[in-house]
Amino acid sequence: MTPEEAIYKTLVNYIKVHGKRIISISSVFNQKEISIEIRSLFRYYEPTPEYPKLENAINNCNPDTLLKKYSIKLAERNNQKVLIVDINLLKNIVKNN
Repeated sequence: MTPEEAIYKTLVNYIKVHGKRIISISSVFNQKEISIEIRSLFRYYEPTPEYPKLENAINNCNPDTLLKKYSIKLAERNNQKVLIVDINLLKNIVKNN
């Protein structure tokens, strides 16, 4: 598993739990994308032999690959790493899971 796949899988696990609520809130504010702090994803991460912690996957991921393959931006805000996710991607994940 690549680090990008591990991050995407973690995001999907998170969205399965919180996706509908996030979509509802984002529609009230007419948001086109949302930011999810990496630390909020920790409990949804499933360790792999290559990446026992989410931080390992984040540190080894190629942000360009994450963007091109999954349309997810890795950024830093207020000294915290975040994933920036388009609302349409979020809706698609909710619909398919």
